[in-house]
Formats: sequence, C-alpha cells, structure tokens
Amino acid sequence: MKLLKFDFRTFIAAIAFGALSVGFAPAASAISTYDATSEFTLTLTSVTDVSGALVTDGWDVTALGKDFGGADLTGTGDATATGSLSVVSPAVSLNVLDSITQTSTSSGTATDGFAATDALSDLDISVDNFSGQALTFSFEWRAVLEASATGDASAEASVDLFDDFGAFDILEIATHNTADIITGGSFEFTLLNGESNPIAGFVDTFGEATAVIPVPAAVWLFGSGLLGLVGVARRRQAG
Repeated sequence: MKLLKFDFRTFIAAIAFGALSVGFAPAASAISTYDATSEFTLTLTSVTDVSGALVTDGWDVTALGKDFGGADLTGTGDATATGSLSVVSPAVSLNVLDSITQTSTSSGTATDGFAATDALSDLDISVDNFSGQALTFSFEWRAVLEASATGDASAEASVDLFDDFGAFDILEIATHNTADIITGGSFEFTLLNGESNPIAGFVDTFGEATAVIPVPAAVWLFGSGLLGLVGVARRRQAG
C-alpha cells in the first residue's frame, strides 16, 4: 500500500509539473508568407526606312497575351494561395508610340500546411514588313519585378522576351533574397521586304510557403516523464 501511495503521489506531481510546463511553453507557430509581382511594358517607338525617315504604313505589329496555364494555386492545412494575370487580349495592333503591358501576381500565407502559386502568361508579338523596302523597328521595354518571403518560403518574379532572329534576348529575374528590380532598355531590328519577326515573351510569378505548428518541447518532456514513472513502478513491483 505504501508503494501505491508513493507512486500515486509521484504520478500526480508529474502531471502537475507537466501541465505547468505546457502552460508556460510558448505557443510557437511559424508563419511563412510570399509575395511576387511582375510587370512588363513594351513600346513601339519608331519604324524607319534606310534614310531614317518615319514610315507609317506597309507594316504591322500585333501583340497578343495569353493565359498560359492560368494561376495554378494549391493549399493544404491552414494555408492560402492567390494569383492573378493581366494579359493583352484581344490582339492589339500597335502604332508608333503605342504601349502594351502584361502583369502577373502571386501571394500566399501558411501557418500550418503548404501554399503555392504559379501564375504564368505568354506574350506573342508578330512584326511584319510588306512595305516594299527595308524597315527598322525600334522598341523600348520596362520591367518592374518585386519578390519577398518570410519564414520557410520562397518567391520569384520574372520576365523574358526573345525573337527568332536572335536580335535580342531579355531576361530579368527577382527572387525574395534580392533587391526589387526596376529596369528597362531598347532594341531594334531590320526586316527586308516580305520578312517577319515573331517575338515571344513570358511574364511569370511563383511562390511557395510551408509552415508546421511545432509540438511544444514540454509535451515531449511530460511524455518521457510518464514513461519513466511506469518503468520505475514495474521495477518496484518486480522486486
């Protein structure tokens, strides 16, 4: 009977200590977030002949943006993911000094679970010269990329533009551990009569976040203490 009383009191003390430890243990809950935005603007600045004179007809520049797979969103547990695209649609014929803009956004939050977003758009531009003479097409471009993440998360924003002639190849990428990017430039190419130049572009944002609510260390200590008491009681009973 004395053994039972001793074990019972020890057991009650262990419960009290464990409950107290759990009560004082911090409610640790890692929160992971990501945000990314990508914006690309293209402007047709001029179309000129070999003398440098502006040519207003005999050519066509057409732009069309596509939802390339859409905003692919996933989330499990206490996690959310959002994404959006703004694309050039329907097709737009550009005149000199006209601009087009294509954007992508991704964001997500996870307090317990997994969140991910991939918002990818496709930009197709066709440049055709049927003027009867060689023409030079000049463009200006601007990219604004932002990406940030906290906790166990990553984010990326990117723009890419290239043509079949190899005249240019633009690629800008911002990740959560780099500074935001605001950049731009210009390019040009010459087409002979009857020639065309297809231009392909991509505007993309991607992010993912993972968070798991950890079990407080006091819970593990409490459990191991109980297992130890059971072992002590069994040894005493065996003796």
